Amino acid sequence: PPHAGSPGRATAVEVRSGSGSEVMPADHIISSMPLSDLVLGLDPPAPDDVQQAAKSLHYRDFLTVALVVPAASAFPDNWIYVHDAKVKLGRIQNFGAWSPDLVKDGRACLGLEYFVFEGDEMWSMADADLVALGTRELAAIGLIDEADVERGYVVRMPKAYPVYDEGYDVRVDLIRRFLAAEVRNVHPVGRNGMHHYNNQDHSMLTAMLTVENLYGEQYDPWNVNVEAEYHEQQVAKIGASPGEPGSGAGSSGTGRSAPVLPSRS
Repeated sequence: PPHAGSPGRATAVEVRSGSGSEVMPADHIISSMPLSDLVLGLDPPAPDDVQQAAKSLHYRDFLTVALVVPAASAFPDNWIYVHDAKVKLGRIQNFGAWSPDLVKDGRACLGLEYFVFEGDEMWSMADADLVALGTRELAAIGLIDEADVERGYVVRMPKAYPVYDEGYDVRVDLIRRFLAAEVRNVHPVGRNGMHHYNNQDHSMLTAMLTVENLYGEQYDPWNVNVEAEYHEQQVAKIGASPGEPGSGAGSSGTGRSAPVLPSRS
């Protein structure tokens, strides 16, 4: 967690590992950790209302069942979405189609993606059972024969997706204003860091613009979202008026919209 010093800035980050902990001084801190974890890790603690806002941010978790099959069993696309009520998987990655260097010659690796909540029934299944489930589901939709699967692996990724539920934007705005006022040298970036449902390119762009700001630019990384263009010229600069260069006004959307959901208890 960042350690607060004089009002308006953090002075260090405490890094903990199996060998102990170390306090590292910092002039600036760029944070891609979940926004809730950042707030709740501050020392001294954030005000009660800011902590409550952080605790009320929710996430969707994610697991991948990676199945190794002969190259001939793969499909040519990078990924395909699955809309079949017979199975629980939502999307399938063909990693070798992204780059042949990701797989061994003559083999393909298909990543079956399941959207879950940490601790639920599927998240808690044994790896061997998940590999068996994935194998059955690929066979059920006719993509492979079960005998094609040579081996399988499971990767669980908590907090993969920020949830847009009722009031999330108010909570994020409260946290954003607190950080800007009290710890101005802490810079949230990325999908989880800003609790913005950005795609990968937009997430990386928030970090790139944050670094530009450290060298004198005045971009507003919070303007990089599902409605923003990829190019820096389309990203609003802090203080720019609509219509002037750098305002970002009038740019067309390139990202994805995300629905606002009822609050989860």
